[in-house]
Amino acid sequence: MPDEPSAEMLAALVERDRVREYLSRLDGLKADGSVTEEQYETAHADYAQRIDAASSRVEELRQQVEAQLDDVRRSLDSHRSQLGKLEARFRVQEIPLTRLQSDGVQHRRAIRSLQEQEQQLASLVDAESAEGLTEPGYEPEPEPAPVQRETVRR
Repeated sequence: MPDEPSAEMLAALVERDRVREYLSRLDGLKADGSVTEEQYETAHADYAQRIDAASSRVEELRQQVEAQLDDVRRSLDSHRSQLGKLEARFRVQEIPLTRLQSDGVQHRRAIRSLQEQEQQLASLVDAESAEGLTEPGYEPEPEPAPVQRETVRR
C-alpha cells in the first residue's frame, strides 16, 4: 500500500473481518450448547463493540484514502499532460529525440507507478472487507485448535 492511512485502513479491515469471524464462531458455539447464555451475551457484546470500533476507524480512514486517491489522480493527470506536451514539442522540432526519450522515460515511470497506486487505493476505498486486499507475503492468523470440553464425572 502506498502509505500510512491505507496501511491503517487495511489493518482495520483485517481486524473487523477477524472479529466478525469470532462472532460467527460464537454463534455456532451457542447453537451447539457449548457456551452458556451469559457467556454468549458477554462475548457478543464485546465483539459487537470491537466491530463497531473497527468500522468507525475504517470509515474515518476511508476519507483519508479518498483524499490520497484524489492526489494520485491529479499527479497522474499532470504527468500525462507533461508527456503530451513533450511529444508535441518534439513533433514541432522544438526539442530533439534524445530529450523526448530521457524526459519521457521519467514521466512514463511515474505514470506506471501512479497507476498502480491508483488501482490499490481505489480498491481500498471500495472495500467492505480485507479479502483480496492483502499485500504479498501476508499470512493470516492460523485457525485456533478446537477446544476440548472436559466432562465432569460425578
